[in-house]
Amino acid sequence: MTMEKRIHTTGRLASRMSKADLEKLQQRLQAYALDVEKDFAAFEEQELEIGMGNGLALLERAKANPNRLFIGNEIYRNGLRSLVYRLEQNSDIKNVRIVGEDAREVLGMFSAQSLDRVNVFYPDPWLKVRHQKRRIIQPELLTDIAHVLKEEGEFWFVSDIPDYVFWTIQKTREHGVFAPTAIGPQEWATAPDWWVSTKYEQKALREGRQAWYVCYSMKS
Repeated sequence: MTMEKRIHTTGRLASRMSKADLEKLQQRLQAYALDVEKDFAAFEEQELEIGMGNGLALLERAKANPNRLFIGNEIYRNGLRSLVYRLEQNSDIKNVRIVGEDAREVLGMFSAQSLDRVNVFYPDPWLKVRHQKRRIIQPELLTDIAHVLKEEGEFWFVSDIPDYVFWTIQKTREHGVFAPTAIGPQEWATAPDWWVSTKYEQKALREGRQAWYVCYSMKS
């Protein structure tokens, strides 16, 4: 029997958090756990962000779009703790759910054509060639994203690393299911209207790096 090759997220799980801290965080996360059937019925639209970091940009988008469900995925526990703290301070925000598992396991939670948007913003670029197999954008992940996106859904990739942008363009072209929505590359240099800049992005811009906002739709 052939075993399916699985690509798992690579990164730190926590920094300076004790076992007791992690257990307490796990308890606090329960208030924002995703119930796919219940939550999808309660909101008009659904959006998943893979690798949301501290989740604060996602939180701001959720504030601006109360009828859309925002699902934040992150394995780094310190990032999860930051978002949970902000949610606890903003109890009126009801449209955020948190999933702290590997990205491909999270995508496996959803049925076909169930998400309006899947986002991958500023993932670790793994610049050394021997490490590029650790990049999250791989054919297997693209297959999973294509499975869960609605026919009119969007896949967004944002990065300030040109090599990773070209990598993603190449991988999506080879995959054959996604079509870029931009008419020309200049459109990729402009953030969408709904964009909320992150702390990382602000640092990148100060250091003179260009951000690229690449959007794909499903081929008809």
